[in-house]
Formats: sequence, structure tokens, C-alpha cells
Amino acid sequence: QSMIAEIDNNSDSSLDKNALLFATWFHDIVYDPTKSGNEEQSAKIAVQVLNRLHVPTETIQLVEELILATANHTKAKSTKELDFFLDCDLKILGSDPNSYSQYAANIRKEYKHVISFIYNRERKKVLKRFIEANALYRTAYFQEKYEEQARMNILNEIKNL
Repeated sequence: QSMIAEIDNNSDSSLDKNALLFATWFHDIVYDPTKSGNEEQSAKIAVQVLNRLHVPTETIQLVEELILATANHTKAKSTKELDFFLDCDLKILGSDPNSYSQYAANIRKEYKHVISFIYNRERKKVLKRFIEANALYRTAYFQEKYEEQARMNILNEIKNL
């Protein structure tokens, strides 16, 4: 819902909003934190459904690329749609402290199968990679709007793990 709102509210007419919306709907359609390959499976389903709906091939290819990029944000190449989509996906990091705390609690619930000391160690590794990045967000818009709060939220979570 948050990602869709960002896409709908963005006034940049050069963005392929259809591809962004399709990718948003499908990017976590397969989500099992105990397994890998969620992004590949989600992309495959998106391609199958969008082909059946006769969505243009170039849109389908972009949707697939966007979904697959969520597997590793830092390794994804930079394009206008990709940068915007990945920033939307990470928007929660820059939310207000209460929303972020709820997000962090939900992440922990998703990984309830992992014992606490291992979860805390691995979660800190992930969060430290964010903190060590020059910028959490790829676009100036998200950097200006969410970067400072995101860094505070992440540092606070690290401190509390």
C-alpha cells in the first residue's frame, strides 16, 4: 500500500507506472523466509500472468527486472524505474519510529524459526551494511525525504538487538 501510494503520488511522467505497479503487486507474491528463490518465483508468476493478460513484452521484461532486483538491492544496476522501485521497497526504513518498530517486530516474527542470538547477529550484519552505504536510497527524492530518519531507525534497532 505504501509503495503504491508513492507510485501514484509521483509526478514524473517519464516513469513506467504500469510496470512499477505490476512489480509492486507481484514482488512478494512468493515469500517464505525459510527458503531462497522467492524473487525468482515471484518474477516467474508475474511473467506468466502478465503474458496471459497480453501486457506489452517490454513492460513484462521491466516488471521481471524490477522484481528480481529486490533480491539484492545493492547489486542491482541503476535505471530510473529500478532506482525508484527499490527506494519504494525500502521506504519503511525511513518511516516514523513507531512504524519502524512495528516493521522490525514483524521481521522478527517472520524469522521466529531462528534462535535469538543468531537472528540478532545476522540482523545486525544486514543493518550495518545499510548504515555503511553512502546513501540508503538511490534517488534524491527518497534521500531528502527519508534518509535521515532511516539512519536513526536503523541505528536504534542495532542498539536494541
